[in-house]
Amino acid sequence: MKKDRTGIFSLALAAVFAALAYAATLVIHIKVGFLTFDAKDTVICFSGMLLGPAWSAGIAVAVSTVEMLSVSDTGLLGFVMNLASSLAFSLTGAVFYRRFRKFWSAVAGMVLAVTVQTSVMLVMNLIITPLYTGMSTGEVAAMIPKLLLPFNLLKSLLNASLVMAIYKPLSTAIRASGVMGPPAEGQTAPPNGRRTALVIAVSVLIAAACVAIMITVMKGRFLWADLPSSSN
Repeated sequence: MKKDRTGIFSLALAAVFAALAYAATLVIHIKVGFLTFDAKDTVICFSGMLLGPAWSAGIAVAVSTVEMLSVSDTGLLGFVMNLASSLAFSLTGAVFYRRFRKFWSAVAGMVLAVTVQTSVMLVMNLIITPLYTGMSTGEVAAMIPKLLLPFNLLKSLLNASLVMAIYKPLSTAIRASGVMGPPAEGQTAPPNGRRTALVIAVSVLIAAACVAIMITVMKGRFLWADLPSSSN
């Protein structure tokens, strides 16, 4: 009975996270050229670290599908890009963290997630971007040093810093509510409040630096409650 109850609440939490991730595609964006950042991968990765990688994969598929059918004007190509981006980031971070469930594994998982997402999206840009922009592969490749690499790296760093800023306080609050059952092994120790505060402060500073670089150096702009054409 307890297992069934926990599963129902996990499904309910996943639905909430999916709704929040989709909302992130609608509310605030940072647009740099034809590339757009939104925070849906932050939400999807958080859900995977809390509930498990399979949940984050399901949420990524659901959100990318709804985005394609509702607000995206890049159709199936945009769906492929969005899904690849979300899976590369969220699965990497969630799988690594869930394997060890330690502070260092969260940090290492985010470093790996940044590396994997940045690498995957550069490859996807070379394959997919020419198909919907009309540019040649060579023209897209020429944009890597000045646009594609810095944007995807900053996007990944911003997602990672947001995950690190919200994970401990939100996961602690959710687990304290009892909806996920008893804590797993390795999660019974009380949180280190000083370390948590330091992690949040550093993460917020990194996030602010990423946003500042996108806006000032890369000449990006905020879009409020606008509809993005592509998030990659």
